[in-house]
Amino acid sequence: AQSRTVGRTLDGMSYTIPFYGNTTGRFGDFESWRNNPHRGHDVAPVRGVTFPSWVNGKVGAVYRQSCLGLVVVVQNHADGYFIGVSHLDANYVNVGDEVVIGTGLGAVGNSGTCTTGSHAHITVSPSSARPESGTVVDPVLYANTASGGGGGIGYGMGLSSDAQLHAQRALSHVGLYSGPHDG
Repeated sequence: AQSRTVGRTLDGMSYTIPFYGNTTGRFGDFESWRNNPHRGHDVAPVRGVTFPSWVNGKVGAVYRQSCLGLVVVVQNHADGYFIGVSHLDANYVNVGDEVVIGTGLGAVGNSGTCTTGSHAHITVSPSSARPESGTVVDPVLYANTASGGGGGIGYGMGLSSDAQLHAQRALSHVGLYSGPHDG
């Protein structure tokens, strides 16, 4: 699996966003067909490829939802956040299963009515095992800043070094970033 290391957990293991190099949609993007901001991060590896857990945790939910299709949600042991992956064709885990980074959660697919093709929709929620109905945060920023991670928040996001520096300072001010202010 093509992954991108972007932060550190409390136990020193690296966070990764699986298949980051295959990004097809970013958190907050506005698309006219959706008529609202995107609530997750989309990656599109080959259909059927196993989508791995990118945190150590416990499977908190496995369900079908009309828009998101088949959803698997893992609650991160390090901070309690819920990490969801949607549009799967099959799940390989069940509620209550303990997973570690790399455990296969399911097969990337095209389930649900809110999909324009095979992909995985990644959501991160601080409070809900059903991320489509709860508060969500940007998965990339979460991976960079969760548990005091020190990754650079602007990588691959098209931000200038100056914009990255301002974002780092602003996120530090509200306690969401503890890395260097290096742009």
